[in-house]
Amino acid sequence: MRWLTYLLIAASTAALAADREVAHYSGYFMYGFEVSLFRPVGSTERWWLVGSISIPCPLPTRSYIFLEVMGELSPKGKYGHQGLYDRQLGAVDFVSCRQVRNDELREL
Repeated sequence: MRWLTYLLIAASTAALAADREVAHYSGYFMYGFEVSLFRPVGSTERWWLVGSISIPCPLPTRSYIFLEVMGELSPKGKYGHQGLYDRQLGAVDFVSCRQVRNDELREL
């Protein structure tokens, strides 16, 4: 009976890991003290961005840049500083970045 429990736990863990495939994400990123906010294009969700990638764009404090990364997205929950973020995006590779255009500021 104990082996069945271990098998179910292993199957559940594998299913959760399979849901977290690396994909391309683009959105608006703000970085600062206790802030690592990623707002995906076309969404009002707030994601906590983590990872050890290098971002070659200037990161102004408390101001957005447009960012594209490859990463793994968590299930919905409470993430980041004080659990204020809907998901966590684990960035594994940098794609591109640029300054936010004036017409995009309405989306923020």
